[in-house]
Amino acid sequence: MIVIADTHLGLRPRKVLGIDLQSETCEPAILSGFLNWLVDLEEKGSCILPLAATMSGEPDQMELKPPGTLVLLGDILELWDSSQRAVEMCGTSILQTLSKLRCEKVYVLGNHDHPLSELAGSSYPSGPTPMLLTTPVFPPEEDGTIEPMEMDDAAYLFVHGQQFDRWFVASRGLDQFIGVMRDGAVAFGQYSKWLALAFVAALMISLWNQIPYLSQMVSLLDQTQYLRRIAWFLNQIPRLSSLTSLATVMLAFVAIPWMIMTFARAGFNRVKSRKHDKKGAIEGFEKWWSNWARPRLQTFRERKRDRHISVIYGHTHLADVIERQEMNSVLANKVQDDVTLINIPAWVHDTKIQYQDVLRAMFLYIHDKGYEFFGWDWEANTPRHISKEDVRRRIRGEATDDMLARLASAGWSSKMQDKWRTPLVVP
Repeated sequence: MIVIADTHLGLRPRKVLGIDLQSETCEPAILSGFLNWLVDLEEKGSCILPLAATMSGEPDQMELKPPGTLVLLGDILELWDSSQRAVEMCGTSILQTLSKLRCEKVYVLGNHDHPLSELAGSSYPSGPTPMLLTTPVFPPEEDGTIEPMEMDDAAYLFVHGQQFDRWFVASRGLDQFIGVMRDGAVAFGQYSKWLALAFVAALMISLWNQIPYLSQMVSLLDQTQYLRRIAWFLNQIPRLSSLTSLATVMLAFVAIPWMIMTFARAGFNRVKSRKHDKKGAIEGFEKWWSNWARPRLQTFRERKRDRHISVIYGHTHLADVIERQEMNSVLANKVQDDVTLINIPAWVHDTKIQYQDVLRAMFLYIHDKGYEFFGWDWEANTPRHISKEDVRRRIRGEATDDMLARLASAGWSSKMQDKWRTPLVVP
């Protein structure tokens, strides 16, 4: 099984009036290279890759086999902060490549592609095998219970991760309204911004008579010879207000969604959420686990008390492995179950300096004996291994020579090693 998340196809940097509103951009070319490698892996049947040297320094290798299931763990399409043209341009070729894969395909919807939830629960054509759309967890809930996917002695649950975000939990579904606003904002394409300006002008005309002292100002202007033309023009505005009332209401249906998605969304993006927030995600996970997941897993846990459960999620755009002991150091020993959090990063590029060194373009490879992280080396067009221990150490801000040596043993270039020489600092 292979898992990827947060490709945000269609997401592009945006500026309005010189203000940077969106610093992230999707990378369909890199993602396409990875998916074509998967197609090739199905044709060849296997691929042997060097593993990063173990902590004892002994190198090893691993045979990767074609996945039986490819899990797309949410925010694959960007249906919040992108135009429809950008989504189609970036996503069409990716979906075509996905249709070449013979493995089972599962699309777990996230928050940025939640508008597709009306299709959830059904399978749709995608080449030799269909694609299952599901939300909010895979395997999906049935009759109030969840049966995790079992492999050897481990069990896995897959969620996008917005369930751990205090803003989405507090909104109680109000975040779904963003998808509606986005549809309104992109309905008229590039004309939307000009229609928004027209709305502002029409609104000002409609409110003209409601502003105090304006009539007195017009009278004063009319007494001055050189300003009489201005006074004449201002006197015409009240006559236009009745004509613009209907236009104001009609323009509002286009202008307000565009203004919300352009400016209000940009402001929200600057508010601290669970993105790049490890501690916040842990706190949100505990509430989700206690209130939602644990009751639905009761039957499974009664039958298999010794079975370890790993919860795999994205959303935060980070790579990490969080064991119960680390969770309890944050949560004051609230987590009693044998559970591990596995966070997989995004496939987007963030131009902000503080996020330049965050790991990206990685996938999780789950096999009979456990799981491993592999990053996609888009220059060599091949996956490279990154050890779980180094993923944990990287997020803790460590940068040591032995970590660089393990990267080298897995085949990573000097460019990647140079990136790891600098400790990661996540705000």
